[in-house]
Amino acid sequence: MQKIILDVDTGIDDALAIILASKIKQLNILGITTCGGNVDVSKSTANTLKVLELINKKKTPVFKGASRPLVGSFNFAYYFHGVDGLANTDLPGSKRTIEKIGAVDFIIKTVLENPKQLTVIATGPLTNIARAFQKEPKIIELIKAMYIMGGAVDVRGNETKYAEFNFFNDSKASKAVLESGAKINLVPLDVTGKTLIPVERLGVIRDTKIGGFVKRAISNWYQFFGMSKNRKFELYDPLTIGAVVGDFLNFKQARVKVIVKGMKRGMIVKDKTGILISYAYKVEAEKFIKFFIDKINE
Repeated sequence: MQKIILDVDTGIDDALAIILASKIKQLNILGITTCGGNVDVSKSTANTLKVLELINKKKTPVFKGASRPLVGSFNFAYYFHGVDGLANTDLPGSKRTIEKIGAVDFIIKTVLENPKQLTVIATGPLTNIARAFQKEPKIIELIKAMYIMGGAVDVRGNETKYAEFNFFNDSKASKAVLESGAKINLVPLDVTGKTLIPVERLGVIRDTKIGGFVKRAISNWYQFFGMSKNRKFELYDPLTIGAVVGDFLNFKQARVKVIVKGMKRGMIVKDKTGILISYAYKVEAEKFIKFFIDKINE
């Protein structure tokens, strides 16, 4: 089995990613670390516990992380994710408690205990990862691979025309992680923006406890947030899980830098003097959507 840490800011798409990861037998989730981003960190942590309760993964440990970026404060996205961060699905709360150690210490400890064996999957701002790298730099070369949902390489951003939401929210952490020398596999808007599930596809999802939540979350998003009926929900974070286990994406390498200040904050620029990363530029969207639905229906 492939050992992973999930680093999340649990809104709708993070919840779907957690569910998908839990359904994939070759993934062994050693822990989930939380961060602010889509919602505040207390809510993202509570939502993570709610989702684990829903999918009966009550032993998966959860570690609370950053409440603010390296500099400044997070710009939350309640306008997108709803008051509860889960598309106003009113998922019942969990009686579980989080672990005593924080996200950063857990990341460091787990990497050191599993050298060259651990894959880190990050679907929110990279604050926890950057702080772990700052506190214990030697873990950078001990991580087997990192898969990061974030950034926009050859397309426009979605927070500004320059920057994707996660990279904008903590541009300094994004720069620190991308330019750290870690084995980065970036899953940017270039591919997530093409992985769209239309509302009519929800009918093939079974009305199980888990399937029912997935259907409610996506359909509520359509209903409550004023999107046109032609709008399709982008499977940002689940696609990053898919990148780890499937052949849905084509990657290529580029040397990049991240802008941290000014109107282009959070922008990825190709630069011959930058660090070499791998980023997804092409996606078999229909193949992944079928994979996602099939896993939800298992």
